Amino acid sequence: MLYTPYSMSFYLKMNKLINISIIWFALLASNFSSAQNASVNGVVIGGNQDNVISKPCAIIIKPTNKEINQLTKKEGGDSTQASNDNANLSVEIIKSYLDSTNTPIIEKEAKGELKFKLIDGKTYNLHLDKLYWDIFLFNGENTPIKVTAIDFEQQYINYMKIEK
Repeated sequence: MLYTPYSMSFYLKMNKLINISIIWFALLASNFSSAQNASVNGVVIGGNQDNVISKPCAIIIKPTNKEINQLTKKEGGDSTQASNDNANLSVEIIKSYLDSTNTPIIEKEAKGELKFKLIDGKTYNLHLDKLYWDIFLFNGENTPIKVTAIDFEQQYINYMKIEK
């Protein structure tokens, strides 16, 4: 059968193709959004707005590409690149320590918010929009704390209540 733009068969085939494309993109988008969940050691932590982080973990907040572009325009490419390199080095050192303690790590861009369920049942919201290269620890009991690369190990031990 010949399909021409003027035949009913042509329109039915095109409609079917469009519907299949929409379904495929919807499935792709749902898989992408579920990829926001962090799974470490078989435990899913955080993710979409319905999920609340309730288990101990570390959260690394990185700037979005838009924020990096704005900083590049404001400070210049070399300065921004040097800052990014230093921040990435600090993050990698901290990630190495966290890996050695088997602490789950969630890496998020600086947009939206994360919700944490505290041991007393309260929920704490952490707004990410103004955070750049920041690291937080959550022990599952208290509100998350922002930590620094300087003396990170001691901050980790004190907050996560780890005995030396």
